[in-house]
Amino acid sequence: MSSPLATNRQIGAALLVALAAGALSVWMSTWRGGHLLNFRTTGGDFYQNWLLGRALWSGANPYRVGCPLSPPCADNLQFYPATAGVVAMPFAFFHAGRAAALFVACSAGLLAFAILRSGSWRLPMLLSWPFFVAVANGQWAPLLVAAALLPSAQWLFAVKPQLGLALFAWRPSWRAVRLVLVLLAVSLILRPSWPLDWWASARLNAYVRSPLRWTWFAPMLLLAVIRWRTPEARLLLAMAILPQTPFAYDQLALWLIPRTHREVLNLTWFSWATFGAWLAFTFDWHSGMVFLTTWAPYVITGLYVPCLVMVLRRPNVAASPDNANPCGASHREFSARKTAARVT
Repeated sequence: MSSPLATNRQIGAALLVALAAGALSVWMSTWRGGHLLNFRTTGGDFYQNWLLGRALWSGANPYRVGCPLSPPCADNLQFYPATAGVVAMPFAFFHAGRAAALFVACSAGLLAFAILRSGSWRLPMLLSWPFFVAVANGQWAPLLVAAALLPSAQWLFAVKPQLGLALFAWRPSWRAVRLVLVLLAVSLILRPSWPLDWWASARLNAYVRSPLRWTWFAPMLLLAVIRWRTPEARLLLAMAILPQTPFAYDQLALWLIPRTHREVLNLTWFSWATFGAWLAFTFDWHSGMVFLTTWAPYVITGLYVPCLVMVLRRPNVAASPDNANPCGASHREFSARKTAARVT
């Protein structure tokens, strides 16, 4: 059974992951701009959050400012809550491309540190397709998954409520509620009317909806309710019900469902097989356009269904998420080892 690395090695490894993720963000940013080392680009999806943070700094209403279509946004509406803008405010002093690289580096580094704190068996998560997509597009998922593993950082759940609620279902605590309320209070002080403004914009998003509506066989994920006592089943149910985008970055949270190194590794391989199948059978090689809705059946089949199988194979016994077994032993064997350890 692998033991957690020493603190200095944890920090060193996390810094290496942060540098690699930041470099990937820079490369993607310059690739979008068409010129090597061109930082005059938006930095991907983090651009909306960067604009939100700048609007809050200046006292403007971010939902009136919106998101300009040049440089390109996916939509000219602001879809993120002001809580995301509060967290993005420190990055608002940098140019958008640099801000995105710094944000991605911090998020990936914190996730690596959180994984190493609980043992290295979850490390294949950092090689998964959803992690690559989240890093390349400047998304919140790595930071929120890190917050799920680090209870003191669970105030970050408020920056993306639908994903935060799913992660809260995995490890609910009053501490998380109190931390979220603090961030919410700060955002309300800066912009008291933002919840109503945000809701008016967010409900117009055509891409974000419940995975249960993505494809005809998605409702089978509700079978996870049979194992509702386990934290992994609650996470899977919440992820299946709460609205999200089918572009495989929010689904990084599904990597909290495996309990063994082998399961994490298998899910990582499934994610890349899913990407390969989408490229082979659905991607439009002539136009090069990526239509988010085409991802839906692949994400359900290649990510959600394997997680459902993992959940259904376990007994419906309440357990802490920390009761993961990195050695891959059976549940009965692992429980016996824990009991023996307590006795001795």
